[in-house]
Amino acid sequence: MATSWQIRIRDFERSQEGCVYYIVEVQTPAQERGGKPVAVWSVNRRFSDFLTLRKAFRTAYPFSIVPPLPGKSDIISTVFQRFSPNVTTPPAPCGSLPMVEQLFSPGRVDFGLIDYRCYALQSFLRHCLLHSRLSCDPLLRDFLSCDVDWTSHLTCIPYNPRSPTSLPSSPTLSNSPVLSDVECTSDLAADSSNRTIPSSDISSSLLVSRTSAMKTAFRHIRTCQEKLAKFSGRAHHLHKDYAEALCQWSCYENKATAVADALQVAGHECDSYSFIMDSVLEEAADLMEQFSILENYGTSLTEVRQAYRAMQDQSDSAHTRGSAAEDTPLAAQPVSAPPGQEVLLEVLRFESLYRDSLKSLFHTFACLQLRRAERCKRIWERILTHVTNASNSLSPETDENPI
Repeated sequence: MATSWQIRIRDFERSQEGCVYYIVEVQTPAQERGGKPVAVWSVNRRFSDFLTLRKAFRTAYPFSIVPPLPGKSDIISTVFQRFSPNVTTPPAPCGSLPMVEQLFSPGRVDFGLIDYRCYALQSFLRHCLLHSRLSCDPLLRDFLSCDVDWTSHLTCIPYNPRSPTSLPSSPTLSNSPVLSDVECTSDLAADSSNRTIPSSDISSSLLVSRTSAMKTAFRHIRTCQEKLAKFSGRAHHLHKDYAEALCQWSCYENKATAVADALQVAGHECDSYSFIMDSVLEEAADLMEQFSILENYGTSLTEVRQAYRAMQDQSDSAHTRGSAAEDTPLAAQPVSAPPGQEVLLEVLRFESLYRDSLKSLFHTFACLQLRRAERCKRIWERILTHVTNASNSLSPETDENPI
């Protein structure tokens, strides 16, 4: 019976040498075990293990969109962003190196960075399990198994996914299709036959346009987020200064009590700006974690485009030389779609799978900024109301006494 696995990275461990191991928890639902208790086990994997796994997938499936991993550059940017989100100037070069050495010394761990890594690596594994081909690969299942040496598949370089070691079923997330190796191939062939897609190669410019459009959209939202973060920092300081000035000014309004109360209320309203914005900033931080994962898919699309372009160049070169190898029948292989059709189907699968996620991401980001603007508007509306009521309540005798 095919098994269905649920994956999460629940924690991390650190060895005496300072190496970080991520604890991957795998759970088998009870209904897949004939009513037996739920099976739960954990495996420890380093970040380099995830890099090796993805590199093997990239070699074995050059025309598949392999889920991305957090890059090395994310480490430095994430660490410095957590120190001072309102700082707009970079740190001095003389102090950068000691700071990095202190952060990554064996005795200290940046827990914010580790949390981000856990989320990103968990997303990588879950997306691999949702992929129609990667989920069928025995390398992925052994990577998640505690009693198997998963690196035994990597004895042959480059990695060959059709090794003698095969499995009757593939691990997947719940509510996702479970396919065997044969079913994956037949499903691809059936999917290819049902679509009216020409078997000829597609133009690589289509992949270029899709990749550039995706990167442009993410770059736009990244720029907006940076501008909003900088504006929020300045607005926070501005509201704080206003609050201090108004509260100090209200103490000297002995005669005009209504004005003093209005100014004090206005000061408290301005001071509440930072507290109201805290929840928005927390939501934005969670949103940007999801954004960073999806943003890296632009790199995955670029990898597929480059592999497809290299295949096209090699085919054109062989055709120009009049190589006889093109007329030689290939050895018996599982049914597969032509490269151009395969790439196109892969892009269609990707867009159908993540279209809702991308729409939800951009919609949530827009709603978040609208909520931020609405809260600021309500703050100043309350301030204006209090000040207006105070000025209307002033008597002519009060107006004769200048402030």
